Amino acid sequence: MATSTGSGNMEHAANEIATYLYGSSATARPGPGSYYNPNALQFNCAFVSIAFILGMTAPQLSKLTDVPEPTNAGMGVTAIKRLLEALHEKGLIWGCAVSKLHQPYVYHSYAQGPRAGEDHYPQSCSDGLYSSLNNYYYTHAPSGFSPSIYHLVLYERPDSNRTHHCIVSDEYKLTDYQHVVGEHKQGRGTDVTWELEHTPQFHRTFRFLTKTGPRSR
Repeated sequence: MATSTGSGNMEHAANEIATYLYGSSATARPGPGSYYNPNALQFNCAFVSIAFILGMTAPQLSKLTDVPEPTNAGMGVTAIKRLLEALHEKGLIWGCAVSKLHQPYVYHSYAQGPRAGEDHYPQSCSDGLYSSLNNYYYTHAPSGFSPSIYHLVLYERPDSNRTHHCIVSDEYKLTDYQHVVGEHKQGRGTDVTWELEHTPQFHRTFRFLTKTGPRSR
C-alpha cells in the first residue's frame, strides 16, 4: 500500500512535499527557533525536519547541499528536488517510501476508541510503509543504508488558518523541531502529537533509506 521505493521515488516525494506545503507560508507560525533551526526561520519546516532525520541543523544541511534555507515563501518543488538530489549524490539518502494518501496512521481515539491505560499516540497501521522499505533495503540497497526510524509527516494543523505543516514522527510521538517552547537553543523539539489527535487530516508520510548512523538506528 506504500508506493515504490528507491532513488527515483524521491522526485515523487519532492513533488508531494512542495505541493502540499505551498500556500501555507503566509500563515506560518513564528517561534523562537530550536537547536535544529537556530536562525528561527518560519518557512522551513520540511528543511528542518529533513535536517533532524540526518542528524544535523538546518544551516549545516544548507551548507552541505548548497541549497539555501527557505526564508519567506517556503520550499518550491525545484528547491526540494535539488535538496534530495544533493543528499542522494552525497550518499546520505538512497531511497524513499511514500504512504497512501490520508492513511499513514491509525489513532486509537479515532479508529478504535481509547484503550484503558494507553496513551493516544499514533500507531502505524498496515499501510505497507515499513514492509515496503524494509524489503527494498534487504534486496537492493547498497551497503551502509537502512530505513530511518524517523519519517516526515505532512498534515493540516487544527487552527483557524488550517496551516499545512511538516514534522517528524518516530511512531510513538510526533515532534516539531522547527520551534521549541522555552530556551531558544534546546533541541528536543515540541511534542505536537495532540494536534494530530484533534484533526484527522494527515496528508502523507515519507520514510527514507539513510546512511547508517545515529538517525537510522
